[in-house]
Amino acid sequence: MFTHPADDPNHPDYRGPESWARLPGITTDIDQWCRILRDLEPADNAWEAQTRIRALEELTSAAAAAQAREAAAFHTHRRREDAANGVPKREQGKYAGNEIALAKRVSPSTGRKVLSTSKAVVNDLPHTYEALAGGSISEAKARIIADAHERVEAAGGDRQVSLNVLNNGMGDEPCDKSGSGTREDVVDFPKLSPIEELFEELVLRDTG
Repeated sequence: MFTHPADDPNHPDYRGPESWARLPGITTDIDQWCRILRDLEPADNAWEAQTRIRALEELTSAAAAAQAREAAAFHTHRRREDAANGVPKREQGKYAGNEIALAKRVSPSTGRKVLSTSKAVVNDLPHTYEALAGGSISEAKARIIADAHERVEAAGGDRQVSLNVLNNGMGDEPCDKSGSGTREDVVDFPKLSPIEELFEELVLRDTG
């Protein structure tokens, strides 16, 4: 059973009940932003409503990128702490995904998957991360690229395997012909990661 310090009265970092979003610093600001959104009245017209939806979608993507960055950082911190405490290398950071699951209020298996995806996006797919943080692609699209990346890595990085993985795994995701999946959103990114290059090719194929 994994318990966050904010929830454990016996932990030295315990700050009292309901302390998750009330730690000093950025979490306080995030709590205020959430309160603003909760209290926001619906738009007065269709144009404003549509504009808000687009802005909120970009905010959702930026928040997903921030979560991915924090998840990857959390794993790094846990590995360092475990190393300092003499934990064998193969066990260092082993339960970080379970702890992330607590923060996200999901199952441990989902938390581990979140961590795996986050590390792929942050560490191996810099341009996918850039697009996600900038609101150009959705979290779902970034997850598909990360999943494909992991499967291609397991297959030894073969280009045809990469193409098959993307073709079979994307469904309707590679191109949203009205919105964030347009040609302009993808074609301008530098080509570094092979899986990102192939993803770009598929988007161009489906939009061209």
